[in-house]
Amino acid sequence: MLKKRLLIIISLILGVLLVVSAAMMLLPAQYTHRFYPVSRVRGTVNFYYEGHKLPLDERCVVARCDEDGMLTTSNHKLNDSGKFTFWNGIEGDDRFVLFFPYQYCADYILDEFEDGITVYFGTFNTDAWHVMNYDVNLDLKLENGYFYLSGNQNASFVSDGNEPVEIKSESTKKLPYDSTSLNLYCGR
Repeated sequence: MLKKRLLIIISLILGVLLVVSAAMMLLPAQYTHRFYPVSRVRGTVNFYYEGHKLPLDERCVVARCDEDGMLTTSNHKLNDSGKFTFWNGIEGDDRFVLFFPYQYCADYILDEFEDGITVYFGTFNTDAWHVMNYDVNLDLKLENGYFYLSGNQNASFVSDGNEPVEIKSESTKKLPYDSTSLNLYCGR
């Protein structure tokens, strides 16, 4: 009698788990992506100087900011591969700032950038549950005695209709005479 009851309870638990697992796998991604178990914002940063890739270290940070450039969350240090993640997504203006401080620039480039180098990027996110992927590439060159910082951003996500969406932007700026910041933010 006890074995029969135990067998029935185990069978019910396994049945419920099987139904829930099957529902999560068979439902379209437009419903299940809201339960995405990992970071909703992730990306990679590559920084080149005169065509040579610079190593990134814990002095380089990425942070979420508002449209005035004020930080809204704690800083995330870039790891040596240039990867970063944020757990939560934001509906609306999803803006980020990359900061390469003076000491980093002095060690790997020249000591010309007393204020460091700042790069703004991001895009307008239509839903907070989108899993955003950012690929930010920066290239600093010295031409005719002037520094030029070029950057491009590739942002991508899967829309509610399971369609991949890519958003790209690029910009070039003369440094430090214009300023030591570059804006790659793009709407849609």
